[in-house]
Amino acid sequence: MVSAQQARVFSRRPQRGEGYSILRPEYIDSTLTKMSRGTDCEGIGYINSPDMFVHARQLLKARHEKKSLISMYWDKTDSSSHAYGYTSDEMIAEVANFDFSLFSELLDYKLPSTLVLITADHGFMNSTPSKMVCLNDHPALMDMLVLPPSGETRMSYLHVRNGMFDHVMAYVEDNFGKNFHVLPSPTAIKNGVFGPGKPCQMALDAFGDIVLVPKKDWYMYYDFCPEKPRGGPIGRHGGMSEEEMLVPLIPIRL
Repeated sequence: MVSAQQARVFSRRPQRGEGYSILRPEYIDSTLTKMSRGTDCEGIGYINSPDMFVHARQLLKARHEKKSLISMYWDKTDSSSHAYGYTSDEMIAEVANFDFSLFSELLDYKLPSTLVLITADHGFMNSTPSKMVCLNDHPALMDMLVLPPSGETRMSYLHVRNGMFDHVMAYVEDNFGKNFHVLPSPTAIKNGVFGPGKPCQMALDAFGDIVLVPKKDWYMYYDFCPEKPRGGPIGRHGGMSEEEMLVPLIPIRL
């Protein structure tokens, strides 16, 4: 479990090393980027996958006598998995596009003493609206909550009004228990749902009072914009299935 106080990876690199983060320009100064990288590295923007790898190659060649830590984030596999599903032809085509640029602009070059690590921040689960529970259809439950569910559609947190905990537990177990694991938040933390370690207060506040973990490909949904079609994307993440939690780690020495 990661707390807000833990050191970032860029601050752990060797003292004489340099840090670079190659991202889409709109992500460079985002709140999430600042949280993950801090101010310990330089942000570099790219337009597409070829120039992302070209930037990395140029940095490695220019600083071949220095230690460097370079991170790159490519978001189009995520976008394709959300829109079409992670097993779709569109997603497979996007991986092929990424793979071509990776080899032609980086891996096929001689860059001694360079280790490339390829991984993902999460996997995916495909779902359909037939496996959706929309809380807008449960006004009695919503009246017992302080605010709409937080978290992910594949891992939802309920924030319960004072004195209503037992009523909410009974409601969600009766109505959703067949397709969702219903856990009081302290039980979910104790059982390691969020990983090892003690969560910080910000995390405890975010987890709310009750955690809903979907079974199979079910998901929880709250419609903040009723005028739009319900359901959202095909590909989802945040749950505890193998497809969502297990990601590759591919090391390549150049």
